[in-house]
Amino acid sequence: MTLLLSFPSITMKIIKKNSLFIMLALLTNVCLLFTANYAVASIINEELVPYELSQNYVKLTRIKKTTAQAQDIIDFNDYDQLIIIAEINDSHVVGLLDLQMKFYNQSTKAIAPHMYRYFSEDDYTSGAPVGFVVNSCDFVDVEAVKTSKTTYQLDEVINCLYSEVWDEHAINMVQNMYSIDFTKVTRVFIDSTDSQEVTMAKRKLIDHGFASVDKDYNLSVVNIFLDSLSRGKHEQFLTVASLSVFILYVSMAFLFFHRYTKYIRVSRMVGGNFKRMLLFTSTVTAVISLILSNIAYLVLFYFKFIDVYYINFEIFLKIQLFMLLCNLILATVNLSLYYKRTENLARRS
Repeated sequence: MTLLLSFPSITMKIIKKNSLFIMLALLTNVCLLFTANYAVASIINEELVPYELSQNYVKLTRIKKTTAQAQDIIDFNDYDQLIIIAEINDSHVVGLLDLQMKFYNQSTKAIAPHMYRYFSEDDYTSGAPVGFVVNSCDFVDVEAVKTSKTTYQLDEVINCLYSEVWDEHAINMVQNMYSIDFTKVTRVFIDSTDSQEVTMAKRKLIDHGFASVDKDYNLSVVNIFLDSLSRGKHEQFLTVASLSVFILYVSMAFLFFHRYTKYIRVSRMVGGNFKRMLLFTSTVTAVISLILSNIAYLVLFYFKFIDVYYINFEIFLKIQLFMLLCNLILATVNLSLYYKRTENLARRS
């Protein structure tokens, strides 16, 4: 009972006496969070976000047949930065509304103003069946590009562009969204720099037979760190730096625990046993670890504040569980080592 009453004060004394080591433990925790957040951001942006859209994107899939066409659902005049990609089932053609001209600016193309162009407001307004070919044309051979309108059943092929964006989905023709048969569209991706535009367009599509699909990346924490070692130099630097801090933390754990050798000796001399010592040490370690986890949680608010929040709460919890287990293992190993070292002294006493 006395031990329980004095436990908070004992814990505070331990925290004060080992403040430098505890700060190192917190630094290790924060470094792991920064590395995980950066690695997840890289994986999502490079591999998991379709068509290299932004984090604002929304994916919808058709759940009900309707007769509504794109003009009946989305009035592009109500938006400034809206992007919509409409996929047609079993087709290498997609419909596109690109008010940002994102896919034009990011592509490789021939600058030929009198021969090539991009979608215009007139195209969207009139629903003109025009489009551009991607990755399967020679933009230098203008005549061949223009005559391919018969192959793609268009009034005009307006450009020939090269971009890796479309390769993953095996797209070779991008057509004015207002000229496709929208009843055949099975999936839609919405994006904009203005999240309110995304919300408004999403609501209109849901009203016309579509349902929103949740973003579930299912990333493994172990794979996040392993993959970061083989990715870009910035990820590699952050990962190696975090591993270095973690190794330093493990090394310092043995040095800091050495100061408790005399307490272990005294405890053994007065009849203290290993189980009681381990229970007390593990309890203090767990309490301090939980305090540090609560402090580390503030990092998530920082990520949200600067708008770079990519790790979810599940990943955060797994990292905290990892740190808790590491702390408990280090405490147990250290106690076992120094307990055995004092064995002969206890026997002589």
